[in-house]
Amino acid sequence: WLNYYSKAWQVNSSLALRQPWSAIKPFTYTLAFKNLKLKPEDTVLDLPVQYETDKWYAYTPKNYSLDYKWEITIAEALSQSINIPAVRITEQLWVKNILDFLRKVWITSLNKDEDTYGLAITLGDWEVSLYELTQAYTIFANDGNLCKINYIDWEKQECKSIIEKQYTDMTNFILTNRYFKLKWFPVNSTLDFPDKEVFLKTWTSRNFRDNWTIWYT
Repeated sequence: WLNYYSKAWQVNSSLALRQPWSAIKPFTYTLAFKNLKLKPEDTVLDLPVQYETDKWYAYTPKNYSLDYKWEITIAEALSQSINIPAVRITEQLWVKNILDFLRKVWITSLNKDEDTYGLAITLGDWEVSLYELTQAYTIFANDGNLCKINYIDWEKQECKSIIEKQYTDMTNFILTNRYFKLKWFPVNSTLDFPDKEVFLKTWTSRNFRDNWTIWYT
């Protein structure tokens, strides 16, 4: 029999590695606002696309809904978490630039080269701890500054400037706007907040086995 009270059989869920899926998209778009000079009202195509890889097979990203919306705004693409536009933006940004940016926000589990991750890096098919992911998201709550998470209130908070506030402001504008989210979170749904601005990003694993939400006020 197994003793599940022994340390060997315990798992720290905050430090265990898991796939972040769509939780990575805000970082992709924030970097695109800076490097590609995009704005929330600019448009991107949501149509089938196929990429040839160095392994001699095709990479064909699919939307979770399995449908396509043709031309949509960046705000719609991010707020509705549509996969194909995120991959198209990643192609323009270059995988290495996204990889470098994610490493700048202290995601240490990204320890392989850009060819290993490919364009799917923006869809979060690699692994990260919930602790590191939460810490990375502090750039959105702190005007582009990455802040070490403290659990003891008298400890001094350490912060480091990662990206200019004007670019995280665009991401905040999209992910706090309740009307951009109406496609997935209708008015009066569980994740609708009519009386306050709440930054909210969801991500879901295959077959809806895990549904996560990260948010702040």
